[in-house]
Amino acid sequence: MIVRYVNHNGTEVNLNKEPYKMLVSDLLDYEWEVSTTSNRIVGFGYTVREKALNIDVHRSKSAGARENMNALTEIFETDILSGIPGRLYINDQYMTCYIKSSEKDNWGADQIIQCEYGIITDFPFWITETEFSFKISDITSTDNKRYPYKYPYRYANGMNNTYIINPHFTEANFKLRIYGPVVNPQIGIGGYPYLVNIVLEEGEYLEINSMKETVEKVAVNGERESVFNNRAKKKSIFKKVPPGRQEIVWPGTFDFDLLIYEERSEPKCQN
Repeated sequence: MIVRYVNHNGTEVNLNKEPYKMLVSDLLDYEWEVSTTSNRIVGFGYTVREKALNIDVHRSKSAGARENMNALTEIFETDILSGIPGRLYINDQYMTCYIKSSEKDNWGADQIIQCEYGIITDFPFWITETEFSFKISDITSTDNKRYPYKYPYRYANGMNNTYIINPHFTEANFKLRIYGPVVNPQIGIGGYPYLVNIVLEEGEYLEINSMKETVEKVAVNGERESVFNNRAKKKSIFKKVPPGRQEIVWPGTFDFDLLIYEERSEPKCQN
């Protein structure tokens, strides 16, 4: 099992590789909050959660345990000071969080220091991402080849529809990126239309994020502008993608990427 932390700047550390060794903690435990009315269950939800991450910090060939611990603290606190969470990964599944505290045993030693780090998150789910990409060239190719869904492109002959597989057992949040140039782009996913009334120039793209409920236009220089009011109003632009096979229909005149977020209360067990 690979356990790693990636802060918002992209700095990554493997927490289960020398000089760090992760120990058993409550990291994989979960519990839904229960809502009741008149002594009856009416729903489930979640609140801010705290978990523990126990790590033994060892001396390495190039540095002592205290120096290696300092390096770990700097990676964690970069997120705290910026107010932007990092990602804690177990294999390819991640949870967005902050590392907010640290308690230590054997502080005086420089061979090994036992540390218990406090994790806090306002979204206590483990996420697996599956990405699909559709290109203008996909509908002009003549070889009519289909690859498994884990590969991004579907090549067809004069067609403007294909499908994706949502691997989750339930409906899933998504991020949809539509690339210019295009006017008023619309994409059908599983028979449901996603439409934004906007003009995108070459090098610009539109990003719809159902998890954050944002609709943003991203300029060539990376500057973001909310275009929430440009979305089609009759149907929610943030409707989650149903599980299983979903037909994709679009005019084939622009490129787009679809990222599916598979959210779980605990990481999915892998062989």
